[in-house]
Amino acid sequence: LDISVLHSSPPSKRNFRMTDWDKFKEIILDKLNLIPPPQEITSRAQMNTAVDDLTAAIQKTINKVVPINKPCPSSRRWWTHELSQMKKTQNR
Repeated sequence: LDISVLHSSPPSKRNFRMTDWDKFKEIILDKLNLIPPPQEITSRAQMNTAVDDLTAAIQKTINKVVPINKPCPSSRRWWTHELSQMKKTQNR
């Protein structure tokens, strides 16, 4: 009987606290200058195009500037800020 357990790696997340916001602003402005300027939207297709262009600019900037947070395997990912506050209150 072979019972092997597959270990999944924790999902990587973006660490927005470590973002260089000046660089983010510079790159997002460059990306926004590549899309057409705002204008009156008169159809659903124009709305979808505008939303897609804006979303793509934001996502590309995030992927380029915001670092990926790689949690340590021994970190307690279930521990939250609320638990820290509760522990502090309990220890008083």
